[in-house]
Amino acid sequence: MALGILLSRILGLVRERFFAFYLGNSDAGDAFRAALRIPNILQNLLGEGVLSASFIPVYARLEAQARAREAETLARAVFAFLLVLVSLLVALGLGASEYLADWLAPGFAPEKRALTVELLRIVFPGTGFLVLSAWCLGVLNSHHRFFLAYAAPVVWNLALIGALALYGDHEGAPELVRRLAWAFVVGSLAQFAVQLPSVWRLARFWLPSFRWKNDAFRRVLGGFGPVLLGRGVVQISAYVDTIVASLFAPGSLSILVYAQTLATLPLSLFGMSVSAAELPQLSRELATGQAGEQSTRLRERLAAARRRVIFFIAPTSVAFVVIGDSLLSVLYRGGAFGPEALARTWPVLAAYAFWLPASTVGRLYSSALFAAQDTRTPPIVAIVRVALGLALSGLAVFVYRWGFDFGGFEAVTAVVAAAAVAGGLEASLLRRRVIRLFGALPRDPAVTKAWLAALVAGLGGFGARSVLSGRLPGATSTASALAHALLEIALFAVFYAIAALALKVPEAQRLRARLGRRGRGATS
Repeated sequence: MALGILLSRILGLVRERFFAFYLGNSDAGDAFRAALRIPNILQNLLGEGVLSASFIPVYARLEAQARAREAETLARAVFAFLLVLVSLLVALGLGASEYLADWLAPGFAPEKRALTVELLRIVFPGTGFLVLSAWCLGVLNSHHRFFLAYAAPVVWNLALIGALALYGDHEGAPELVRRLAWAFVVGSLAQFAVQLPSVWRLARFWLPSFRWKNDAFRRVLGGFGPVLLGRGVVQISAYVDTIVASLFAPGSLSILVYAQTLATLPLSLFGMSVSAAELPQLSRELATGQAGEQSTRLRERLAAARRRVIFFIAPTSVAFVVIGDSLLSVLYRGGAFGPEALARTWPVLAAYAFWLPASTVGRLYSSALFAAQDTRTPPIVAIVRVALGLALSGLAVFVYRWGFDFGGFEAVTAVVAAAAVAGGLEASLLRRRVIRLFGALPRDPAVTKAWLAALVAGLGGFGARSVLSGRLPGATSTASALAHALLEIALFAVFYAIAALALKVPEAQRLRARLGRRGRGATS
């Protein structure tokens, strides 16, 4: 799963680099970002989030209990339900594009708004394919076929990269984003199509079924409603982020997305991969065995998963603060994304350092609750988180309108800071519910050691930057800036590896042993 996500995210970062090079913080870029909010909202509402919470636990339990015929019927029924639902939503969206544009970005000027409306009408049909692609992901995950499900977005990214590469040097910004919108539709269809052969083989699926009067489908639908409500509230939060960004200085929305794209890479690669891989396995284990054994196994799996996640998330969070500009330079610097855009984006990325740990651990706790078919607690907690985030974001807008300059930081940084505070509360509440259901989670010194090693690496990276800035030539060009950035990132990684091994962090020791075995095997 991690490999599939890594390939997809690498292509996503390449896509963002092309986007930054050709569109930078332009009005056309902002319009395209706003238009893509609707597909993202619907995919998260009806796709990955809801299906993970309601469909995968029920389907995985049927497979674990050797009830293959019922599992097949359930998969076909859920597909038919999604097919009908997204068809209605796409039809409604095409007719309501003008209202949606005002809803997404009320701060846009008339020409910018008109372009957003046009882009919405192009991308809406592709949204349905993304939702159905998430259904494929649910089936594949339940059968432990993780790579294809998470590598499928590679073809979607390739479609957008191809459009930017083909037309970026020949079209103006408005026409280029129109080409991108059509590439979005093509890529969405391709992402769905590449998964279908494997899904047909594993789920014995050929045609959708409208036989919705069965117990398994009713259980899925029973969880669908509460989770849909919770995810809907979360999407409201994403919508508010778009509104707030559109009310700040021009280019703020693009800056938020640039930082968000980099920040969500470790969340997806480590947090989502571990939690998504645990969900079907936890569901299978909770379907068999004694209650006491089930709780013990779940606590052990959660502890191990948290240790794996923090081993990677801790240094990433510190790196966002200490060498965030170097990370952004490697990904984006060049063309329209110059030093000014870099300076505006770094504070936003640094704020994501405080959002990342709680978000990744919170996903683990949510997976444990979904596996136990507790589909109510995570949505309720999500509502609390979003309410707090909305209040803090509203406060940020209020003080900005009164002329507060946020101490020289990019104003949109306040939006991320609000999300970090709210995310910490969410993780805490989810943890309390897990403890209530399954017992106290064991304390893990390895987690503390990983954070300590990350802080040591941060100090080392800061010192190395100070030394290098005085001894190496200045970064007067894009190439020299990239060389500086790569050197700083490499030194930070080395410092973290040394500190983690010195502190005897178990994950670092296992990684060294694994690499050692591979090295001896290659030599022999």
